Amino acid sequence: MKVISFFHLNLMYSSIEVEDRKSVINNCYWPLLKLIAEGDYFIGIEAPAVTLEIINDIDPDWIKELVRLLEEKRCEFIGSGYSQLIGPIVPYLVNKFNQEIGLDIYQSILGVKPNIVLVNEQAFSSSLVSLYQDVGYESFLMEWNNCYLANPQWNPLFQFYPQIAVGKNSDLPVLWNDSINFQKFQRLAHGEITLDEYFAHIENFASPVVTDNDSYFCLYGNDAEIFNFRPGRYKTEAALSNVDEWGKIKEVYDKIATSESFDFVLPSQVIKENYLKESSINYLMLTSVDHPITVKKQSKYNPTRWAISGRDDIWTNTLCYEIYEKIKLSKSINDWKKLCYLWSSDFRTHITEKRWIEFCQELISVRDRFSEKRHLTSDIRTKKSNVEDAHFPKNFSKDGRFLKFEGEYLKILFNPSKGLAIEGFYDKTVSHSRLIGTIPHGFFNDIRFGADYYTGHTVFSRFGYYQLTDLSKVDWIFSTDQSGTISITGHIETSIGSIIKTWLIDDANRRLHLKINFKSNEPIVGSFRLGYFTLDPNNFSQNEIFYETHNGGVQPEIFEVQEKSFDHAAAVSSLVSCTNMLGDTEGRIIFGDLKKQIQIEVDKSSSNLAVFVKHQKIKEKHLSRVVLSAMETDDTSKPRILDLQCKISISAVLGE
Repeated sequence: MKVISFFHLNLMYSSIEVEDRKSVINNCYWPLLKLIAEGDYFIGIEAPAVTLEIINDIDPDWIKELVRLLEEKRCEFIGSGYSQLIGPIVPYLVNKFNQEIGLDIYQSILGVKPNIVLVNEQAFSSSLVSLYQDVGYESFLMEWNNCYLANPQWNPLFQFYPQIAVGKNSDLPVLWNDSINFQKFQRLAHGEITLDEYFAHIENFASPVVTDNDSYFCLYGNDAEIFNFRPGRYKTEAALSNVDEWGKIKEVYDKIATSESFDFVLPSQVIKENYLKESSINYLMLTSVDHPITVKKQSKYNPTRWAISGRDDIWTNTLCYEIYEKIKLSKSINDWKKLCYLWSSDFRTHITEKRWIEFCQELISVRDRFSEKRHLTSDIRTKKSNVEDAHFPKNFSKDGRFLKFEGEYLKILFNPSKGLAIEGFYDKTVSHSRLIGTIPHGFFNDIRFGADYYTGHTVFSRFGYYQLTDLSKVDWIFSTDQSGTISITGHIETSIGSIIKTWLIDDANRRLHLKINFKSNEPIVGSFRLGYFTLDPNNFSQNEIFYETHNGGVQPEIFEVQEKSFDHAAAVSSLVSCTNMLGDTEGRIIFGDLKKQIQIEVDKSSSNLAVFVKHQKIKEKHLSRVVLSAMETDDTSKPRILDLQCKISISAVLGE
């Protein structure tokens, strides 16, 4: 059975201080090259190009030794782009420049152009297949475990052979990494399990059921900086002892090298020898409707950790998107290189206080170079109203306990007793029935769903506390701008700050806009969700429901629900508040059935919100929602002032 392995090198590692980088090179990177130079085995090395630039500045001899080993074919270099950014949550052009700049630097520093690419943080969307193919990669490395979780119908033996990953109008061979395997490897090196326990694990792969001349497994595929060094990322990480961990790693490689059951090969060799063999020609979609973005390791590790968690991910990603909007027509490689650097995942998780402060200063400086500073501006307030007031603007009236707008195209019912939540949104050109709105208590004949399901409201949740919402009685204010667009604004006080919610009705263009301004009056940590949009289950065919959005690619990805129940916003544990998300990298989500859909557009340069989808089959009915989020919790979260200026647009479209 063939064995591959590779080590991920990253001097941008979030919890490593800049002054410790020389120690990382000495304690982690030099022992890796020594292992390759002195042993009878072949190993892959992967690093973002920015890491090679840093190493070349600090210790150019290390680069020279790597080049020598590459020339002797003792190891293989694996690409990943200029910076370690998360492909499914950044726009296509950023992804494209990140890969192209990375390839140019690999050629310049190492004299090689890698043909295999590692998916950064193993955060994958099917859009990345086309991207990798377009920039010239011939295959990629991705974690098996969560792709299999997303597709439990697969044959489990697929993991022992390269397969063909299907993208949008393209496909590419995929080699499998394995989170269980690399975690076992780390536990051995850190002294948490014995060599015998470790080999009892990997020898299972050499059973007659699995082993043939074409099968392989990945021994290790993760960080190099955790051996003979501790980044200080987790309180639970193993203590650093006097035992040489690279020496223990060498014991593993030596024992495998002398085994008759295993044979070390370079990753590219597996592709060359297996490509188009029967065991390796299964065309697989690696994602699914409930796992639109697959990520490595256990379920606590999901894409929101780089999108809206951390010290203040929504702020950093909003500023990066603002820069992107300003430079998207730029031909300056330096502009794109800087943006790729600023969008690196390493600034968004366990970054140290010192590096965080320096990063914030640099991010603001770059943003200010490209765009004017944004200021919070209040809507023009012309008249305070209440339910007894008869002087409504044109097309507005009181309809029982609701405020009703009815124009030529749109009809909208607002509920002033529930923070101006949407009772019903109608577009007469698409359907004379309600499209989105509130599903009342008792609609579902199932006590588990015995609640009201609102549209257009806000919920803040903290584990161990009652939820805070804006579902309270509110006075409203009408205003009209120069174009004649009517808006209605409500001001809702909560214990963590004031929520200013404004609905703007553009009947001529058949659009409803939502603005939410909020600034917490204290640092908070929790889940802050807004802009819930609930389909009317009486007006959408459950068998045809789908959602569509961009996940880092040039084209949108389409996911068919097919009556499957899932909830991206469901909590994993008391620490991790959600399960998955959509990248929504172009700021547009389409949700509905084949005949009619709701289109939700987010101004991501104002607030780079995350997107969740929920679909629950409840007997013959269904609950289908899109939820936007500005904050979620996980192990990276820090209390912070949440300052939001959200701009969202809702419209209805007919199916093609």
